[in-house]
Amino acid sequence: MKYVVLEDIKRQVVQDSDVDDIILTTIGDAAEDATERHLGRPLSDCIGSDGQLPPALRQAILMLCSTLYNDRESQTHTQSHVNPAYEALIGPFRQY
Repeated sequence: MKYVVLEDIKRQVVQDSDVDDIILTTIGDAAEDATERHLGRPLSDCIGSDGQLPPALRQAILMLCSTLYNDRESQTHTQSHVNPAYEALIGPFRQY
């Protein structure tokens, strides 16, 4: 993971033990990769003058991590869908 850290993901998913650290790290990598694909450009292109990813993109990645963590089985009791908040956060940064 280049743009979010494990501690932030653990706060997002409300996990305070180390038992799922490997899973959460893999999810963090996947969320960053998926966000880059949704944006149509590397996250590194979005780095601000402060050297940081914009807060909206960081939050979108963390939200996606939470979704991927909570729905990590192939079948769930609820229908999986794209989070409209995620889409709203990344929309302004998307390159078409």
